[in-house]
Amino acid sequence: MSRPITRAEWPSGGRQFRWTRQASGSPARTPRVEYATTALVEEIREPPEALGAWARRAGPAIVAARQAYDVRSPN
Repeated sequence: MSRPITRAEWPSGGRQFRWTRQASGSPARTPRVEYATTALVEEIREPPEALGAWARRAGPAIVAARQAYDVRSPN
């Protein structure tokens, strides 16, 4: 197993960004920020995506279970 990532090694929280400005150097409107993930984030992308896919599939069953509980439990 690899060691934990320190804050010094991951100072941007896994995000890289840059400001987009017009050629004149001053923004015509609110600056736009473009985000991109780093290689470290790419290494852990699969587990959260799998969890999200499960949550989408299980969503209707979770809602039904909550509704059944609410019917049985007065409050």
